[in-house]
Amino acid sequence: MRQAGDIFLNGKQVGLYENGITAYGVDISAAVHFGSEENVLAVKVDNQTTYQERATGTRFEWNANDFNPDHGGINRHVWLHVTGKIHQTLPLYYGLETTGVYVHAANFNIPNKTADVTVDSEVRNESGDRRRSGCRLSSSIAAGRSGTVRGRSSRHG
Repeated sequence: MRQAGDIFLNGKQVGLYENGITAYGVDISAAVHFGSEENVLAVKVDNQTTYQERATGTRFEWNANDFNPDHGGINRHVWLHVTGKIHQTLPLYYGLETTGVYVHAANFNIPNKTADVTVDSEVRNESGDRRRSGCRLSSSIAAGRSGTVRGRSSRHG
C-alpha cells in the first residue's frame, strides 16, 4: 500500500499501515464473522506525498515525486492466511510482530565444503493449552555430491 492506509473489517478498524513499501500483516480474528455471515474488508488509502505519520507528525524521508509518485493504492498481492490455534508464524514483523522462519549460514569452510546452517522458527500457541511442538528439517544434496546434515533443537523464551 502506498503511502498509508487504514484497514477495516466489518466496520471495525483492524490495522493501520504507515510505511508504503514493506510487507505487513494484520490479525483480523477479533472482527471476522464466522459461518455464513458475510465479511466486508475495506481499505482507506492515503497516497499523498505530504503524508505525515499520525503518532509523530513526521513526513517520510523517501517522499519525492520523482522517485515515488502519487500513484498509491494496493500495489502488491494481498493474501488471507487462515491458521489453527497452534501455527507457524509469518515473517511479518510490521503489524503482526512475528518472525516466521529464517535460515542462515555461518562458519563457512570452503575447502571442506561445509557450513553451519541455522533454522530459526517461531511457532505461536493460542490454544490456551500447553503443547509440545517441533520442527522437521529436510535437506537434499545435489546429485553427484556428498554431504552430511545434522540437526539440533533448542527452545528460547
